[in-house]
Parts: sequence; structure tokens; C-alpha cells
Amino acid sequence: MGIQRYSASIDTTISNAYQMNLRTRATGSNMGLADTLEVFSIYGQESSASSELSRILIQFPVDVISSDRSAGNIPVSGSASFFLKMYNAEHTHTLPKDFKLTIAALTQSWDEGYGLDMDEYKDLTYSGFGSNWIQASSATLPATASSDWITAGGDFYSDVSSSFTASFEDGTENICVDITTLVEQWLNSTDNVLGQKSNYGVIIKFPDTQEAEKRSYYTKKFFARHSEYVLKRPSIEARWDSSKRDSAGDFYLSSSLATGDENLNTIYLYNNIRGRLRNIPIVEDG
Repeated sequence: MGIQRYSASIDTTISNAYQMNLRTRATGSNMGLADTLEVFSIYGQESSASSELSRILIQFPVDVISSDRSAGNIPVSGSASFFLKMYNAEHTHTLPKDFKLTIAALTQSWDEGYGLDMDEYKDLTYSGFGSNWIQASSATLPATASSDWITAGGDFYSDVSSSFTASFEDGTENICVDITTLVEQWLNSTDNVLGQKSNYGVIIKFPDTQEAEKRSYYTKKFFARHSEYVLKRPSIEARWDSSKRDSAGDFYLSSSLATGDENLNTIYLYNNIRGRLRNIPIVEDG
């Protein structure tokens, strides 16, 4: 199997949870440089009617995937699959069990930001550089204006070709979800019948039904792109069948009943000399 990984280019966590004082929400906070990503749903943190949420935003270098496809490094549309890969980050807090996460394509651009604080949410951006629960992106850097989400908490598609589900039984599982239909829309492949979408990345959140439940799912964490564990950073993994097939299964030397083309056979073999692969010299016809 052929495999090629593409690590996330930007990622962050956004939240509307309350700060420790239970008076101020973290809607203006940014966590773009944190080494983990966090998703949760808390019921009744501040009052019996309150609902506090945390969501993940990730974007990948689809332009690099497109270049690799043009160069022949990965197969054409229909011959490769693309998987979202994320790795569980252990922590000392409670861990939910038996839940699902929605993975959906975002509909607008956003800024990663420079925030780190995932506990007290002190790294505020508001109209500055860096996305948060309310703000998607700033107009310039340094920021002079900002672009808000149409719906606080992130704007995303809900069609079946752009949204996916990851299931968790114990809560410690990693994410490995086939998002081929979405990646092909980002790439806008010529034979892609699903159309085109701009690459703004994906949002990872609890499904609406679970966010509305009168129970908490706290907390699920994944390693971010800034993690020291390089192999556990979020990535899109391209997979394809790279095996080479020959005529070994139906090989015959020659048959007068077959045509000239049908008498041609292809055989692949490994030539090992003292434990090392060596090319076989070309033998001239004689």
C-alpha cells in the first residue's frame, strides 16, 4: 500500500466555556499555539440552563496534495483515499465514554492565532489576530478589522459529502476517518461529481443532539500540530494500492492457440545477492 501524509498547516481550539470566576465566558480567547486540541460539552457549568462548548478547527495544505497529484506522486481521483488522522492526548481530567464527534468542512477562512492558555482562557484576541468563538479572522496582520462567524462557534457544511462521524467507545480512541469525498471537492478533480469547495479546513465538535443533552462530555483531547510528538500531529493520510501485478498466476511459455499479444507474460521478481537487492543485467537477444 502506498501512503503519504500531509500534516496540518494551522489548528486551534475555540470555546464559549466560563473562566474560573464563572462570570466571564472564554468567547474571546485563542489557543492557536497550544500543543493539544480540545473538544467538550459541559451542561450547567454556570447555571442549570447554561451550555458550555469547546470545538476544534484544523486546516491542511491541500495545495501540496494537488501538486503531488499533478507530479504523479499520488494517484488520480478514484484511485486514492484520504483519511483524517488524529491521536488521543492523555490528560488528568475526566474522560467521556460512548460518544460521537462530527467532522465537517468549514465555510470561511480563519486565523490560527498565538494563544496558549487552555485552562483560564487568558489569551484574548477579540478584534486582534487569531480566531475565537465569535471571530473567524482578522482583515490584516497586524489586525485592523475582524470577520466574525455568521453563527458563533464556527460555520460549516452539513451535507453528507462534507460531514463525517467519528465514534468513541472508551474515549481513548484516535480518529481515523475516511474524508475522501471532501478532499476531492477541495482538489476539485475533473471527474468529481460532488462539485468544488474552498479549503477552509474542518471543525470537530459534538453532534447537535449531544451538545443539547442534559449531561456533560468532558473532556476529549488530541495532539495539535505544535506537539513535540511529530508522528501524533493531525494529518491527512493518502492511501492507494501500490502493488504491481504480473502474470505469475496464469503464466505459460507459449500456445499456438493464443495470439502474439496473449503469449506475452510479465513476471516481477526480487533478485537478492548476499542479502541485497540487485538489478539483473540486460541480456541481449542472441
